[in-house]
Amino acid sequence: MRLFATDLDGTLLREDGSVSDRTRAALAAVEASGRALVLVTGRPPRWMPPVVEATGHNGLALCANGAVVYDLATERVVQEHLIEPEVGGAAVAAIREALPDVVFAVERSGARGLGREEAYALGYSPRGEVLVAEVDDLLAEPVTKLLARHDDMDPDEMLARVREVVGDLVEVTHSSTSGLMEISASGVSKAVALSRLAD
Repeated sequence: MRLFATDLDGTLLREDGSVSDRTRAALAAVEASGRALVLVTGRPPRWMPPVVEATGHNGLALCANGAVVYDLATERVVQEHLIEPEVGGAAVAAIREALPDVVFAVERSGARGLGREEAYALGYSPRGEVLVAEVDDLLAEPVTKLLARHDDMDPDEMLARVREVVGDLVEVTHSSTSGLMEISASGVSKAVALSRLAD
């Protein structure tokens, strides 16, 4: 076996973001053996410093649901698969027509932080820069991930509705109990990214 990969939230990390001593020792043993260890997560690169601190791992991470290959040691983006402006704009238009009360944010290319519409309230203290602008301005350049949120919708119902209106234009997932959709470029997923890296 030459490659070990693990998800983070709900798998490697405890609810409070900590890692057990046993898990940390297991990760260190993998790295000491010369085998590759890859963290696979929906988190954007800007959320990774506490993970490095908790795990001691400073190799590669597949971030933003596979859209970004990120070098934790150098804090450098190695590879990205971005949503192009015209695709992002078409997805926003289709979603907003179907669900007018949806608000949008984007994970900006590289590790440049979050961009959000003014109505997209944050319930946490963000890491890195936050740009507040109209969604058309946020999508003027390629983005890592598009976030669509509707606080009053069941997440499974919203996922089905959003997938219905964006078709094969983008990939849509959700990973929380709230109505928050994580939208990636077509063909981007954790599984695809890991397979590509393994090859």
